[in-house]
Amino acid sequence: MRDRMRQNRALFERAILAFILPGVAGAINASGFFAVGIYTSHMTGNVARIGDEVASGQFWLATRAMIWIGSFLCGAMVATFLVLYGKRAGRRPWWRPLLLECALLFVFATVSVGSAHRAHINSLQMTALLCCAMGLQNALVTKLSGARIRTTHMTGVTTDIGIEIARAIDLWHQRTRGLGMAGKLAQLPSFRSDPELKKLRLHLAVLGSFLLGATIGPLCYLRVGHIAMLVPCAMLAGLAAFDGFIGLTAHGLGQPTDAPVQTPA
Repeated sequence: MRDRMRQNRALFERAILAFILPGVAGAINASGFFAVGIYTSHMTGNVARIGDEVASGQFWLATRAMIWIGSFLCGAMVATFLVLYGKRAGRRPWWRPLLLECALLFVFATVSVGSAHRAHINSLQMTALLCCAMGLQNALVTKLSGARIRTTHMTGVTTDIGIEIARAIDLWHQRTRGLGMAGKLAQLPSFRSDPELKKLRLHLAVLGSFLLGATIGPLCYLRVGHIAMLVPCAMLAGLAAFDGFIGLTAHGLGQPTDAPVQTPA
């Protein structure tokens, strides 16, 4: 019974990292584009934008982009400090940053209730608030997953998927060398438990969940406006409650949360 409970808990925690948090991030990022006019987790684009605006002499616009990058950075720092504080105090460390992200989204969702859908466009404060929320979540998931998963941007995840597909194809080719096509296809079921395919399934789940959130989030936003942010807000509050009362451990991911990251060869 205890082993079954541990397995169920591990499955739930994998679901949090592979489905729930990427879906929340996708909804926030895509809805945020309609609300504030930029993708608030896209720091690569904002860094490039600084250079663009400086080159064109738009120094205030460059400063705005710097503020958004700083907000994302501050969110990541605060999340890390909260996690470290929780661990040193011997308490569950994840609910504080989850609850703080929930609070930021609640402010965003309710500060302009009753106004037009696009009331936050060009709002420096609201854009910075969403960037901070994305920084919070990205640092939280980085710590929780042992730096194996990012949920707020998909560049690394897409790169990992490409690497893992290539490795899986190469491994299949090496193991089935000399067999005909029928023999090669017959060997496919034996690859289900291969570590590369497990990582591939995890990253595909993250990408698919982000896309699903990025689709449903804007659909809701276009119907009801900023208050649609209360949906990811409620999901984050539920996860914070789960950690507060039961506890997240990420033991189902196969790597401790503070283990050094192994760089693929």
